[in-house]
Amino acid sequence: MVTTLSPRPIIILEGVYAPRPQLADLIDCKVPVTLANELREDCLLIREGAVGRWERQWQEAEAYYFAK
Repeated sequence: MVTTLSPRPIIILEGVYAPRPQLADLIDCKVPVTLANELREDCLLIREGAVGRWERQWQEAEAYYFAK
């Protein structure tokens, strides 16, 4: 089965790599949403069950990109 989608006027880009410099020319409006680190980790634990090496690497990458 093939599904064809038409482009939409708004695309929400979310995630750790959203602020990468390589994507800057594709973004017209930025709305940063932050959450206390403790609450973020609680949500991660609920969702994933544990905070492992990959999650720590993801957090470091996110901190790096948003700092730059």
